[in-house]
Amino acid sequence: METFDRISSLLEYVTSLPPSLDREIYSSIIREHHDEISLLRILEESSPSDQKYHLFRHVIFITFLKKKSYLSLGSFKLNIGVTFVGFPMSIPLSGYLFPKNQDLASLPEIVRSFAKTQKGTVVVLNSGIDIHKGHLTESVFVFEHDFDAFETYIDATRSSYHKKIIQSLRKGSSLITREIEPSEFSQEHYDLYLSVHERMKQKLITMPLEYFRTCPAVIIEIRDERQLLAFVQLKEISGILYFILGGFRKNEEEYPFPPPLSHIDLYYNMLLLVLRYGILHRHKRIVLGQTAAESKCKLGAHEELTYLYVTSSNPFVRGFLNLFPDLYSFAPYGVQHNVFKEKDRDKPKDPLPQETMA
Repeated sequence: METFDRISSLLEYVTSLPPSLDREIYSSIIREHHDEISLLRILEESSPSDQKYHLFRHVIFITFLKKKSYLSLGSFKLNIGVTFVGFPMSIPLSGYLFPKNQDLASLPEIVRSFAKTQKGTVVVLNSGIDIHKGHLTESVFVFEHDFDAFETYIDATRSSYHKKIIQSLRKGSSLITREIEPSEFSQEHYDLYLSVHERMKQKLITMPLEYFRTCPAVIIEIRDERQLLAFVQLKEISGILYFILGGFRKNEEEYPFPPPLSHIDLYYNMLLLVLRYGILHRHKRIVLGQTAAESKCKLGAHEELTYLYVTSSNPFVRGFLNLFPDLYSFAPYGVQHNVFKEKDRDKPKDPLPQETMA
């Protein structure tokens, strides 16, 4: 196994390999996962988290270490050092990259074997495949569609869901949205992010202000006539649009002026803004993240399970983890919302509120 502290070092190593199967496979991973590699480069500079990159059995693994961390998964908390296999940011990407033509049946054993090479407690996050006994991280909520316009999406929703969406949009009809450059991201925007981050149950990584200012992503701010209310950060990775991070205050009294709508309706408008952007820009798969399951599913997203593996080189910790998996494995949301009506049903008559654009 080869280990690197920088993506540039890994790339130089792969390039320097003599013609071989290893060089061919690792080169194909780098080509096929160009967007993920580029994002890791950005994170090295803007949000360093002791990332390391490992070449192991024709898979590239990404790890980061939390030297003083609560292993807080579900209701289980243990104050220990943890090596995470995952992306060092709040995005539901797995912490390993492999060739797209790889036989998936072999991956669980490779991932488990790699985790066992690491000292201490190891947590593999957001795997797209079952690594060990169906243990889960938080589910991902994904909006997949074939709509040609945002209005078509609204028209396709069933009565009760349609009514809620229209009500939220009407309450937000006075909102002003504007896409800003990352360099325009201010302390005021960042404070909104911190407000959300502090409310999260799982605070794995706090992204610094510099990350928002340097990451080439789409940032859309939401204002009323007097103040900044919220923002969303979106990024396309390998053709998929990700709602990465956002910011707003849950307590309306924390804003300088009373907002024109409740925090619930503001959040709905943020999610609908993400869907509007994704549909407009022809993103057929929009990943909405791993929180607020009910709100996202009631807008038409579906739940996708992501898997977890936890082990330790300490036999006592490992034995405890094996005995009590329910303490750290998440339960799925599991509720089915029948959001969309049959295509041949009549369209609702409610007009769609128009959004004010700066």
